Order: sequence, then structure tokens, then C-alpha cells
Amino acid sequence: MERYRHVLVIGGTGMLAVASRTLAGQCDVLTSVARTERSLRALDEAISRSGCTHHTLALDWSSPDAFLAALTAHIKEVGAPSLVVAWLHHDRLGPEIARCVGASGAPCAFCQVRGSAAANPAAHGDDLATDERTPENVTYRQVILGFRLVD
Repeated sequence: MERYRHVLVIGGTGMLAVASRTLAGQCDVLTSVARTERSLRALDEAISRSGCTHHTLALDWSSPDAFLAALTAHIKEVGAPSLVVAWLHHDRLGPEIARCVGASGAPCAFCQVRGSAAANPAAHGDDLATDERTPENVTYRQVILGFRLVD
């Protein structure tokens, strides 16, 4: 099992809470970003015995400029993450976040979780993996959530 120095998880207090808890046991520093202090406190309690240092940032990604500025300031203070897991409601924010985390030049694996609509063959494809804003030191991957048809 790989051990990470710093892991950044954005949107990991709800559906990705189990992933956040698992990653907390595999890193020295975990930064969790969510919209509410309440959800961050609940996650902090759940990982309190994981042994990692846990930073929490209550940020609203519907204000992208403020979100990116706060994230950039935090990375300058704590250091660049070696792994990012991001579940974003605005998919196009992914490459901007990748640019922020990649600014140090350190290698980083970036996994963006996307909703099932991203795999809709009738929709226009937008391949974020080839976005020119993603630095070369950031390995970008997508996980597209599935769905189940209900009769």
C-alpha cells in the first residue's frame, strides 16, 4: 500500500466519506474541502484516530475565484499534495484545481470524480484530461459514476 505525504480531497464528506476515511489512514497530511463546517467536523471526528494531520477548508466552489485563491494559499502553507481526489459539481473547475496543485512542479496524481451524465453518449464530449491548463507534472484521471435504470 502506497503512503502519501499529503492528500487533498474535495467534496469527500458525503458520498466519498469512506474514501476520505480510507485515505486518512494512508497519508501523513489530509486536507478536506467541503462547503460546510458541519460536514468537515463530522469527518474530522471519524478520522481522529487515523494518525494523520487533518486540515479542513470550508469553501464554496460556486465562487471559483475565491475557491481557487483559498486553495492556492493553503497549498503554499501546507505544501503540494501528491494525490487529489475531487468530486466537483462544476466539472470545468477540475483543470483549474490541477493547475493550482501542480504549480510547485512536484508530481501529483489527480482523480476527478464525475457524474454519470459525463458518460452520456448523446452529450457533447468534453475531455478534461487533455485540457491545456493541466500541468505536465499532474497525472489526471477521471472516474465516471455509473447509474442503474429503474423500471
